[in-house]
Amino acid sequence: MTTSRFPSFRRTASAAVAVLLAAALAGCETSPSKASDASAAASQASAESVKAEAPSADRFGDGTYGFMLSKVPVVKGAKPISMTTLDAFKGEGVYYFNDREESNFRIGEKTGDNSYTVKETYPEGQKAHGFAWGTNVESIVRNGVSVSADFPRTLTTEADGSVKLYSDSSATPVTLRVKLYAFDVSGQHVFHYLRTRNNYPTQTAGTTNAVFPKGSVAYMPQISAVQDEYVVLKPNAFTGAGSVEGFARNFSGSIPYCLSYLPREGFKAYGITFDGAQSGAAANAKTTYKYVTKTRYVKNKKGKKVKQTYKVKVPVTTTASSAAPGNTGKVSLLPVKTGTVFCQSTSKTPVANGNYTIRTVDGTKGLAVEFPVDVKAPDTGIFELSRNALSIALVEMKRGKTTSVVPGYYLKANLPITDFQYRFNATAAKAVRQALSETAAK
Repeated sequence: MTTSRFPSFRRTASAAVAVLLAAALAGCETSPSKASDASAAASQASAESVKAEAPSADRFGDGTYGFMLSKVPVVKGAKPISMTTLDAFKGEGVYYFNDREESNFRIGEKTGDNSYTVKETYPEGQKAHGFAWGTNVESIVRNGVSVSADFPRTLTTEADGSVKLYSDSSATPVTLRVKLYAFDVSGQHVFHYLRTRNNYPTQTAGTTNAVFPKGSVAYMPQISAVQDEYVVLKPNAFTGAGSVEGFARNFSGSIPYCLSYLPREGFKAYGITFDGAQSGAAANAKTTYKYVTKTRYVKNKKGKKVKQTYKVKVPVTTTASSAAPGNTGKVSLLPVKTGTVFCQSTSKTPVANGNYTIRTVDGTKGLAVEFPVDVKAPDTGIFELSRNALSIALVEMKRGKTTSVVPGYYLKANLPITDFQYRFNATAAKAVRQALSETAAK
Protein backbone atom coordinates (compact mmCIF):
# COMPACT_ATOMS: atom_id res chain seq x y z
CA MET A 1 0.00 0.00 0.00
CA THR A 2 1.27 3.44 -0.85
CA THR A 3 2.08 5.62 2.13
CA SER A 4 0.27 8.94 2.05
CA ARG A 5 2.16 12.16 2.52
CA PHE A 6 -0.89 13.48 4.34
CA PRO A 7 -2.15 11.51 7.39
CA SER A 8 -5.79 12.45 6.84
CA PHE A 9 -5.79 11.49 3.17
CA ARG A 10 -7.75 8.46 2.04
CA ARG A 11 -6.16 5.85 -0.19
CA THR A 12 -7.94 4.35 -3.12
CA ALA A 13 -7.11 2.26 -6.16
CA SER A 14 -9.55 4.46 -8.00
CA ALA A 15 -8.60 7.86 -9.31
CA ALA A 16 -10.57 10.90 -10.13
CA VAL A 17 -11.40 11.69 -13.68
CA ALA A 18 -14.55 12.76 -15.40
CA VAL A 19 -15.94 13.61 -18.71
CA LEU A 20 -15.24 16.88 -20.07
CA LEU A 21 -17.13 20.04 -19.95
CA ALA A 22 -16.18 23.54 -20.56
CA ALA A 23 -17.39 27.02 -20.13
CA ALA A 24 -18.86 28.68 -17.12
CA LEU A 25 -19.57 25.33 -15.56
CA ALA A 26 -16.41 23.66 -16.66
CA GLY A 27 -13.37 25.82 -16.17
CA CYS A 28 -11.53 24.26 -19.07
CA GLU A 29 -10.73 24.98 -22.66
CA THR A 30 -10.70 22.98 -25.83
CA SER A 31 -8.23 22.97 -28.65
CA PRO A 32 -10.03 24.21 -31.76
CA SER A 33 -8.80 21.34 -33.88
CA LYS A 34 -6.52 18.56 -32.65
CA ALA A 35 -4.66 17.63 -29.50
CA SER A 36 -1.48 18.42 -31.38
CA ASP A 37 -2.32 22.12 -30.99
CA ALA A 38 -0.83 21.97 -27.51
CA SER A 39 2.40 20.49 -28.78
CA ALA A 40 2.48 23.05 -31.58
CA ALA A 41 2.13 25.82 -29.04
CA ALA A 42 4.77 24.18 -26.89
CA SER A 43 7.27 24.16 -29.72
CA GLN A 44 7.03 27.95 -29.84
CA ALA A 45 7.96 28.38 -26.18
CA SER A 46 11.28 30.14 -25.73
CA ALA A 47 14.28 28.23 -24.40
CA GLU A 48 15.46 30.58 -21.66
CA SER A 49 18.12 29.74 -19.08
CA VAL A 50 17.31 28.08 -15.76
CA LYS A 51 18.04 31.16 -13.68
CA ALA A 52 15.04 32.86 -12.11
CA GLU A 53 13.02 35.05 -14.44
CA ALA A 54 12.83 38.76 -13.75
CA PRO A 55 9.61 39.94 -12.06
CA SER A 56 7.07 41.71 -14.27
CA ALA A 57 5.12 44.84 -13.42
CA ASP A 58 2.00 43.27 -14.93
CA ARG A 59 2.28 39.65 -13.92
CA PHE A 60 -1.03 38.63 -15.52
CA GLY A 61 -0.72 40.54 -18.78
CA ASP A 62 0.77 37.76 -20.89
CA GLY A 63 -2.46 36.91 -22.73
CA THR A 64 -2.82 33.35 -21.37
CA TYR A 65 -5.83 33.96 -19.12
CA GLY A 66 -9.61 33.94 -19.51
CA PHE A 67 -12.27 32.23 -21.62
CA MET A 68 -12.03 34.29 -24.83
CA LEU A 69 -8.73 32.74 -26.01
CA SER A 70 -8.76 31.50 -29.58
CA LYS A 71 -5.77 29.16 -29.27
CA VAL A 72 -4.04 27.11 -26.61
CA PRO A 73 -1.36 29.34 -25.04
CA VAL A 74 1.93 28.41 -23.41
CA VAL A 75 3.57 30.51 -20.69
CA LYS A 76 6.64 32.27 -22.05
CA GLY A 77 9.81 30.51 -20.94
CA ALA A 78 8.20 27.10 -20.42
CA LYS A 79 10.41 24.55 -22.16
CA PRO A 80 8.64 21.53 -23.69
CA ILE A 81 9.85 18.10 -22.56
CA SER A 82 9.44 14.90 -24.54
CA MET A 83 7.64 12.64 -22.06
CA THR A 84 4.75 10.19 -22.27
CA THR A 85 1.77 10.50 -19.96
CA LEU A 86 2.63 7.14 -18.42
CA ASP A 87 6.11 8.40 -17.53
CA ALA A 88 4.52 11.38 -15.76
CA PHE A 89 2.32 9.04 -13.72
CA LYS A 90 5.22 6.84 -12.59
CA GLY A 91 6.86 7.14 -9.17
CA GLU A 92 5.23 9.89 -7.13
CA GLY A 93 3.02 10.75 -10.10
CA VAL A 94 1.50 14.21 -10.60
CA TYR A 95 0.14 16.71 -8.08
CA TYR A 96 -2.91 18.89 -8.51
CA PHE A 97 -3.73 22.09 -6.60
CA ASN A 98 -7.18 23.65 -6.71
CA ASP A 99 -6.20 26.74 -4.74
CA ARG A 100 -5.29 25.11 -1.39
CA GLU A 101 -6.80 21.70 -2.12
CA GLU A 102 -4.14 19.15 -3.07
CA SER A 103 -4.27 15.66 -4.55
CA ASN A 104 -1.83 13.18 -6.05
CA PHE A 105 -2.47 10.85 -9.03
CA ARG A 106 -0.17 7.95 -9.98
CA ILE A 107 -0.07 4.46 -11.44
CA GLY A 108 -0.18 1.32 -9.31
CA GLU A 109 0.52 -2.26 -10.37
CA LYS A 110 1.16 -3.38 -13.93
CA THR A 111 -1.62 -5.76 -14.96
CA GLY A 112 -0.73 -6.43 -18.60
CA ASP A 113 1.58 -5.44 -21.44
CA ASN A 114 0.20 -1.91 -21.50
CA SER A 115 -2.26 -1.75 -18.59
CA TYR A 116 -1.94 -0.56 -14.98
CA THR A 117 -4.06 0.12 -11.94
CA VAL A 118 -4.29 3.75 -10.84
CA LYS A 119 -4.15 5.27 -7.37
CA GLU A 120 -4.95 8.62 -5.86
CA THR A 121 -4.43 10.35 -2.54
CA TYR A 122 -6.50 13.29 -1.33
CA PRO A 123 -8.28 14.45 1.84
CA GLU A 124 -11.46 12.63 2.82
CA GLY A 125 -14.48 14.43 1.35
CA GLN A 126 -12.47 16.67 -0.99
CA LYS A 127 -14.17 17.02 -4.37
CA ALA A 128 -11.28 18.59 -6.24
CA HIS A 129 -8.91 15.85 -7.32
CA GLY A 130 -7.45 13.99 -10.28
CA PHE A 131 -8.77 15.12 -13.64
CA ALA A 132 -12.41 15.51 -12.60
CA TRP A 133 -12.72 18.85 -10.94
CA GLY A 134 -10.74 20.93 -13.38
CA THR A 135 -13.48 20.16 -15.87
CA ASN A 136 -16.13 20.19 -13.16
CA VAL A 137 -17.99 17.23 -14.63
CA GLU A 138 -19.75 14.83 -12.32
CA SER A 139 -22.48 13.16 -14.38
CA ILE A 140 -22.58 11.61 -17.77
CA VAL A 141 -25.90 10.06 -18.73
CA ARG A 142 -26.46 6.52 -19.97
CA ASN A 143 -29.88 4.95 -20.35
CA GLY A 144 -31.31 8.11 -18.84
CA VAL A 145 -29.40 7.73 -15.57
CA SER A 146 -26.33 9.58 -14.25
CA VAL A 147 -23.15 7.50 -14.29
CA SER A 148 -20.09 8.52 -12.31
CA ALA A 149 -16.74 8.61 -14.05
CA ASP A 150 -15.04 9.99 -10.97
CA PHE A 151 -13.04 6.93 -9.95
CA PRO A 152 -11.31 5.07 -12.81
CA ARG A 153 -9.74 1.78 -11.87
CA THR A 154 -7.26 1.11 -14.67
CA LEU A 155 -5.43 2.72 -17.57
CA THR A 156 -3.86 1.56 -20.80
CA THR A 157 -1.10 3.26 -22.75
CA GLU A 158 -1.62 4.53 -26.30
CA ALA A 159 0.79 4.89 -29.24
CA ASP A 160 0.59 8.70 -29.23
CA GLY A 161 1.87 8.94 -25.64
CA SER A 162 -1.58 9.36 -24.09
CA VAL A 163 -3.40 6.95 -21.80
CA LYS A 164 -6.99 5.73 -21.60
CA LEU A 165 -8.65 5.70 -18.20
CA TYR A 166 -11.44 3.18 -17.52
CA SER A 167 -14.13 3.53 -14.87
CA ASP A 168 -14.54 -0.22 -14.42
CA SER A 169 -13.98 -3.60 -16.04
CA SER A 170 -17.43 -3.92 -17.63
CA ALA A 171 -18.07 -4.25 -21.36
CA THR A 172 -19.04 -0.55 -21.60
CA PRO A 173 -16.94 1.42 -19.10
CA VAL A 174 -16.70 5.19 -19.13
CA THR A 175 -13.45 5.70 -21.02
CA LEU A 176 -11.44 8.90 -21.32
CA ARG A 177 -8.21 9.68 -23.11
CA VAL A 178 -5.71 11.83 -21.18
CA LYS A 179 -2.53 13.33 -22.53
CA LEU A 180 -0.12 15.40 -20.44
CA TYR A 181 2.14 17.94 -22.16
CA ALA A 182 5.26 18.41 -20.01
CA PHE A 183 7.20 21.66 -19.55
CA ASP A 184 10.40 22.39 -17.67
CA VAL A 185 9.47 25.42 -15.53
CA SER A 186 12.72 25.63 -13.53
CA GLY A 187 13.47 29.26 -12.63
CA GLN A 188 9.99 30.51 -13.48
CA HIS A 189 7.63 32.22 -11.07
CA VAL A 190 5.10 29.88 -9.50
CA PHE A 191 2.24 32.37 -9.96
CA HIS A 192 2.07 31.68 -13.73
CA TYR A 193 0.74 28.20 -13.00
CA LEU A 194 -1.72 28.84 -10.16
CA ARG A 195 -5.08 29.13 -11.90
CA THR A 196 -8.75 28.75 -11.13
CA ARG A 197 -11.09 26.41 -12.97
CA ASN A 198 -12.07 29.34 -15.18
CA ASN A 199 -8.43 30.03 -16.17
CA TYR A 200 -7.87 33.07 -13.99
CA PRO A 201 -5.17 33.67 -11.32
CA THR A 202 -5.80 32.32 -7.84
CA GLN A 203 -5.47 34.58 -4.80
CA THR A 204 -2.07 33.10 -4.04
CA ALA A 205 -0.91 33.89 -7.59
CA GLY A 206 -1.56 37.55 -6.88
CA THR A 207 0.85 37.73 -3.94
CA THR A 208 3.53 35.03 -4.15
CA ASN A 209 6.98 35.67 -5.58
CA ALA A 210 8.10 32.04 -5.22
CA VAL A 211 10.25 30.55 -8.00
CA PHE A 212 10.39 26.94 -9.16
CA PRO A 213 13.71 25.20 -8.37
CA LYS A 214 15.73 23.15 -10.85
CA GLY A 215 13.98 19.95 -11.89
CA SER A 216 10.45 21.40 -11.74
CA VAL A 217 7.98 20.13 -14.33
CA ALA A 218 4.46 21.40 -15.00
CA TYR A 219 1.93 19.44 -17.06
CA MET A 220 -0.87 20.76 -19.26
CA PRO A 221 -3.61 18.08 -19.44
CA GLN A 222 -5.75 17.47 -22.49
CA ILE A 223 -8.71 15.14 -22.12
CA SER A 224 -11.18 13.69 -24.61
CA ALA A 225 -14.02 11.18 -24.64
CA VAL A 226 -13.69 8.14 -26.89
CA GLN A 227 -17.36 8.30 -27.88
CA ASP A 228 -20.11 10.92 -27.92
CA GLU A 229 -21.66 11.53 -24.50
CA TYR A 230 -24.41 13.57 -22.87
CA VAL A 231 -23.28 15.36 -19.72
CA VAL A 232 -25.55 16.85 -17.07
CA LEU A 233 -24.15 18.84 -14.14
CA LYS A 234 -27.43 19.50 -12.34
CA PRO A 235 -29.66 16.44 -12.77
CA ASN A 236 -32.35 17.94 -10.52
CA ALA A 237 -32.80 21.05 -12.67
CA PHE A 238 -36.37 21.74 -13.79
CA THR A 239 -37.56 22.66 -17.28
CA GLY A 240 -41.15 21.43 -17.08
CA ALA A 241 -40.79 19.10 -20.08
CA GLY A 242 -41.02 15.31 -20.16
CA SER A 243 -39.39 14.86 -23.58
CA VAL A 244 -37.01 16.84 -25.73
CA GLU A 245 -39.69 17.06 -28.43
CA GLY A 246 -42.05 18.54 -25.86
CA PHE A 247 -39.36 20.97 -24.74
CA ALA A 248 -38.89 22.17 -28.33
CA ARG A 249 -42.65 22.66 -28.70
CA ASN A 250 -42.83 24.59 -25.40
CA PHE A 251 -40.34 27.13 -26.72
CA SER A 252 -41.48 27.33 -30.33
CA GLY A 253 -43.67 30.41 -29.79
CA SER A 254 -43.03 33.90 -28.44
CA ILE A 255 -41.34 32.84 -25.20
CA PRO A 256 -37.62 32.01 -25.59
CA TYR A 257 -35.51 29.68 -23.51
CA CYS A 258 -32.71 31.73 -21.91
CA LEU A 259 -29.13 30.47 -22.27
CA SER A 260 -26.36 30.68 -19.71
CA TYR A 261 -23.57 33.16 -20.50
CA LEU A 262 -20.10 34.02 -19.24
CA PRO A 263 -20.16 37.64 -18.00
CA ARG A 264 -17.51 39.95 -19.37
CA GLU A 265 -17.29 43.44 -20.81
CA GLY A 266 -19.46 43.54 -23.91
CA PHE A 267 -21.21 40.20 -23.30
CA LYS A 268 -24.56 39.47 -24.92
CA ALA A 269 -27.43 37.54 -23.33
CA TYR A 270 -29.43 35.28 -25.64
CA GLY A 271 -32.46 33.05 -25.68
CA ILE A 272 -33.60 30.55 -28.30
CA THR A 273 -36.89 29.59 -29.88
CA PHE A 274 -37.44 26.50 -31.99
CA ASP A 275 -38.68 27.15 -35.52
CA GLY A 276 -41.56 24.84 -36.49
CA ALA A 277 -40.44 22.43 -33.78
CA GLN A 278 -41.18 18.78 -34.31
CA SER A 279 -44.42 18.54 -36.20
CA GLY A 280 -45.87 15.28 -37.52
CA ALA A 281 -44.25 11.95 -36.81
CA ALA A 282 -41.12 13.44 -35.23
CA ALA A 283 -43.24 15.26 -32.64
CA ASN A 284 -44.68 11.96 -31.49
CA ALA A 285 -41.34 10.16 -31.43
CA LYS A 286 -40.73 8.29 -28.21
CA THR A 287 -37.73 6.61 -26.67
CA THR A 288 -37.68 2.88 -27.50
CA TYR A 289 -37.60 0.53 -24.52
CA LYS A 290 -36.88 -3.15 -23.99
CA TYR A 291 -37.05 -5.59 -21.11
CA VAL A 292 -33.86 -7.16 -19.78
CA THR A 293 -33.57 -10.03 -17.32
CA LYS A 294 -31.52 -9.47 -14.18
CA THR A 295 -30.58 -11.68 -11.25
CA ARG A 296 -30.58 -10.98 -7.55
CA TYR A 297 -30.35 -13.00 -4.35
CA VAL A 298 -33.16 -12.87 -1.79
CA LYS A 299 -33.93 -14.76 1.42
CA ASN A 300 -36.72 -17.33 1.28
CA LYS A 301 -39.08 -18.12 4.16
CA LYS A 302 -36.44 -20.30 5.76
CA GLY A 303 -33.90 -17.49 5.70
CA LYS A 304 -31.79 -19.09 2.98
CA LYS A 305 -30.42 -16.98 0.11
CA VAL A 306 -31.83 -18.08 -3.25
CA LYS A 307 -31.40 -16.78 -6.77
CA GLN A 308 -34.29 -14.77 -8.23
CA THR A 309 -34.67 -13.41 -11.75
CA TYR A 310 -36.71 -10.34 -12.63
CA LYS A 311 -37.28 -8.09 -15.63
CA VAL A 312 -36.46 -4.39 -15.91
CA LYS A 313 -37.67 -1.95 -18.55
CA VAL A 314 -34.74 0.08 -19.96
CA PRO A 315 -34.22 2.36 -22.99
CA VAL A 316 -32.65 0.67 -25.99
CA THR A 317 -28.91 1.38 -25.86
CA THR A 318 -26.85 2.40 -28.87
CA THR A 319 -23.09 2.67 -28.42
CA ALA A 320 -22.83 5.27 -31.15
CA SER A 321 -24.92 8.42 -31.42
CA SER A 322 -27.85 8.25 -33.78
CA ALA A 323 -30.27 10.85 -35.09
CA ALA A 324 -33.52 9.66 -36.63
CA PRO A 325 -34.71 11.26 -39.89
CA GLY A 326 -36.83 14.34 -39.16
CA ASN A 327 -35.16 14.99 -35.80
CA THR A 328 -33.35 18.12 -36.95
CA GLY A 329 -34.47 21.71 -37.22
CA LYS A 330 -33.68 25.40 -36.84
CA VAL A 331 -33.48 27.67 -33.81
CA SER A 332 -33.62 31.46 -33.64
CA LEU A 333 -31.19 33.30 -31.37
CA LEU A 334 -32.85 36.32 -29.76
CA PRO A 335 -31.48 39.05 -27.48
CA VAL A 336 -32.98 38.80 -23.99
CA LYS A 337 -33.14 40.80 -20.78
CA THR A 338 -30.90 39.90 -17.84
CA GLY A 339 -31.87 39.75 -14.19
CA THR A 340 -35.48 38.70 -14.84
CA VAL A 341 -37.32 35.72 -13.35
CA PHE A 342 -38.81 34.72 -16.69
CA CYS A 343 -37.01 34.83 -20.03
CA GLN A 344 -38.01 37.92 -22.01
CA SER A 345 -36.74 38.90 -25.44
CA THR A 346 -35.87 42.50 -26.24
CA SER A 347 -36.48 42.06 -29.97
CA LYS A 348 -38.47 39.68 -32.14
CA THR A 349 -35.79 39.83 -34.83
CA PRO A 350 -33.24 37.00 -34.53
CA VAL A 351 -29.58 38.00 -34.41
CA ALA A 352 -28.62 34.57 -35.78
CA ASN A 353 -30.01 31.14 -36.56
CA GLY A 354 -28.70 27.79 -35.39
CA ASN A 355 -29.48 24.12 -35.84
CA TYR A 356 -30.67 21.46 -33.45
CA THR A 357 -30.46 17.69 -33.65
CA ILE A 358 -32.27 15.09 -31.57
CA ARG A 359 -30.21 11.92 -31.21
CA THR A 360 -29.90 8.95 -28.90
CA VAL A 361 -26.53 8.22 -27.29
CA ASP A 362 -26.09 5.15 -25.10
CA GLY A 363 -29.82 4.84 -24.58
CA THR A 364 -30.25 8.51 -23.68
CA LYS A 365 -32.18 10.86 -25.90
CA GLY A 366 -31.07 14.48 -26.09
CA LEU A 367 -31.33 17.63 -28.17
CA ALA A 368 -28.10 19.43 -29.06
CA VAL A 369 -27.88 22.96 -30.49
CA GLU A 370 -25.15 24.35 -32.74
CA PHE A 371 -24.58 28.06 -33.47
CA PRO A 372 -22.69 29.80 -36.31
CA VAL A 373 -19.10 30.88 -35.67
CA ASP A 374 -19.98 34.57 -35.48
CA VAL A 375 -21.87 33.89 -32.23
CA LYS A 376 -19.35 34.06 -29.39
CA ALA A 377 -19.34 30.77 -27.49
CA PRO A 378 -19.13 32.49 -24.05
CA ASP A 379 -22.47 34.16 -24.84
CA THR A 380 -23.96 30.65 -24.93
CA GLY A 381 -22.18 29.48 -21.76
CA ILE A 382 -19.11 27.81 -23.31
CA PHE A 383 -15.44 28.76 -23.50
CA GLU A 384 -14.50 29.95 -26.98
CA LEU A 385 -11.90 27.19 -27.28
CA SER A 386 -14.50 24.60 -26.31
CA ARG A 387 -17.04 25.27 -29.02
CA ASN A 388 -15.90 22.46 -31.33
CA ALA A 389 -15.99 19.79 -28.63
CA LEU A 390 -19.19 20.84 -26.88
CA SER A 391 -22.73 21.89 -27.68
CA ILE A 392 -25.43 23.00 -25.29
CA ALA A 393 -28.06 20.28 -24.97
CA LEU A 394 -31.32 19.25 -23.33
CA VAL A 395 -31.20 15.71 -22.00
CA GLU A 396 -33.92 13.23 -21.00
CA MET A 397 -33.30 11.75 -17.54
CA LYS A 398 -35.30 9.19 -15.62
CA ARG A 399 -36.82 10.20 -12.28
CA GLY A 400 -38.47 7.12 -10.88
CA LYS A 401 -41.21 6.17 -13.31
CA THR A 402 -41.16 9.52 -15.11
CA THR A 403 -38.79 11.26 -17.52
CA SER A 404 -37.67 14.87 -17.16
CA VAL A 405 -35.68 17.10 -19.49
CA VAL A 406 -32.70 18.87 -17.92
CA PRO A 407 -30.07 21.22 -19.40
CA GLY A 408 -26.67 19.76 -20.17
CA TYR A 409 -24.07 19.37 -22.88
CA TYR A 410 -23.41 17.15 -25.88
CA LEU A 411 -19.75 16.10 -25.78
CA LYS A 412 -18.24 15.02 -29.08
CA ALA A 413 -15.82 12.12 -29.32
CA ASN A 414 -12.06 12.56 -29.82
CA LEU A 415 -12.04 16.36 -29.58
CA PRO A 416 -9.64 17.37 -26.77
CA ILE A 417 -10.40 19.75 -23.94
CA THR A 418 -7.48 21.48 -22.27
CA ASP A 419 -7.63 21.88 -18.51
CA PHE A 420 -5.61 24.96 -17.57
CA GLN A 421 -5.21 23.97 -13.95
CA TYR A 422 -1.69 22.64 -14.35
CA ARG A 423 -0.37 19.49 -12.70
CA PHE A 424 3.14 19.23 -11.23
CA ASN A 425 5.90 16.75 -10.50
CA ALA A 426 7.06 16.31 -6.91
CA THR A 427 9.77 19.00 -7.14
CA ALA A 428 7.41 21.63 -8.54
CA ALA A 429 4.66 20.61 -6.11
CA LYS A 430 6.95 21.32 -3.17
CA ALA A 431 7.45 24.88 -4.44
CA VAL A 432 3.70 25.35 -4.89
CA ARG A 433 3.06 24.00 -1.39
CA GLN A 434 5.62 26.43 0.06
CA ALA A 435 4.08 29.39 -1.83
CA LEU A 436 0.64 28.49 -0.47
CA SER A 437 2.03 28.22 3.05
CA GLU A 438 3.85 31.57 2.87
CA THR A 439 0.86 33.48 1.59
CA ALA A 440 -1.42 31.88 4.19
CA ALA A 441 0.89 33.15 6.93
CA LYS A 442 0.75 36.76 5.71
